[in-house]
Amino acid sequence: RGAVVLRLRAKEELGSTVVKVLIKYAEQLTATGSRLMLAGLTPGVRRQVDDTGLTALLGDDAVFLAQPRVGLSVNAAIEHGRRWIAEAAAPASGEE
Repeated sequence: RGAVVLRLRAKEELGSTVVKVLIKYAEQLTATGSRLMLAGLTPGVRRQVDDTGLTALLGDDAVFLAQPRVGLSVNAAIEHGRRWIAEAAAPASGEE
């Protein structure tokens, strides 16, 4: 299980080919028990990933808007990915 964080800061728009590649990559990661997270999104790119169904595929918790200070959204995505991985590695309650 792993998480891939892709930083998209300063992108005002994603081309349709990029969106298709991201969807395919996210599906491939999901098939292996991993996931894709997007960080640094502008509001316009966030709308675009929402409208194309990419947010629904990734999960709302895997999409991080750009913050005023560079690196904050990437760091938040990385930390979220680490927690997500750790949760999977932890035994379920009642298991020993």
